[in-house]
Amino acid sequence: MLRKLAVAMIILFALTVLMMIVGCEGDQGPEGAAGLQGPQGDPGPTELNIVAVIKVTEDLKAFDMGHFAMSIYNAPSIPHVRFNNEDLAPDDAAMFEEGRLSYKEVFGLVGNDSAFIDISYTMMDGNEGNASSAISLPTEFVAIDNNVVIGFGDDAEFEWEVSDGADAYWIGFSCFLFYTDTAGTAQYNSLEFDTVLAANDTTLQALTSTIFPDTTEVMQIDSFGGRCNIRAVTGPWLPGEYNNFTGDAFGIFVGTTDSRFIDIDIPRKIPEKAVVGEDIPSNKANIDELFNQRITELSQNRTR
Repeated sequence: MLRKLAVAMIILFALTVLMMIVGCEGDQGPEGAAGLQGPQGDPGPTELNIVAVIKVTEDLKAFDMGHFAMSIYNAPSIPHVRFNNEDLAPDDAAMFEEGRLSYKEVFGLVGNDSAFIDISYTMMDGNEGNASSAISLPTEFVAIDNNVVIGFGDDAEFEWEVSDGADAYWIGFSCFLFYTDTAGTAQYNSLEFDTVLAANDTTLQALTSTIFPDTTEVMQIDSFGGRCNIRAVTGPWLPGEYNNFTGDAFGIFVGTTDSRFIDIDIPRKIPEKAVVGEDIPSNKANIDELFNQRITELSQNRTR
């Protein structure tokens, strides 16, 4: 009897505890109202960021050509672009989703010609944006000597005429040297550099210590090729200078007028050997790349 009573009391105690647990969890209350989102602000205007270059150079057929290249960044819409009153279409409209567009074209321009850019576009607030820039290209000029022969181990000096309208001169230099050292081992040495001179400087001296390796290590010269290119420049070119656009854009519009390439040579101690894959035209590509790098640095180190 007592055993049955004890079992009944245990069951009753367990039921009581279970009811207490269930009873502690009440019905879920109603969910509070979500907070209201604040009003969306009006879209603001959008300024374009522009890097443009017009380069007048003499092509292989002796015609003056104006090579134009421009990149537009932060574009909210595809703009209407005109260069010297001629409509231009972007080369890469597919990249518009990234807000960047590029333009390339060739025009029949010569030194002292005017070059101007007009841009209109729809800003993010729906209003029309406009931007423009104009420059006058420096006048044509030539180097005093287009074939410079220097003795091995001598300094090289380059001199050119004044280009009216130039804000500065950009000089690119590239050369290569194959030689046999005093141990009889074939060696290769190359050099590329660029520099900017003020508009009143028309002479550049390249030291032999820069152009050549240690002359005491050279037994004979097997092959040498070099080129120097001088470009009269107008537009924002010095550090700290950037904007020469007006309106709803900021950026640089630079113009250059090139001299002919200066070929550089040195007397050989032995007849020149043919070297596959290495010739003077490769220097031109290297010099163009130096100039492109300089433009990139200008656009990245800008001040607003």
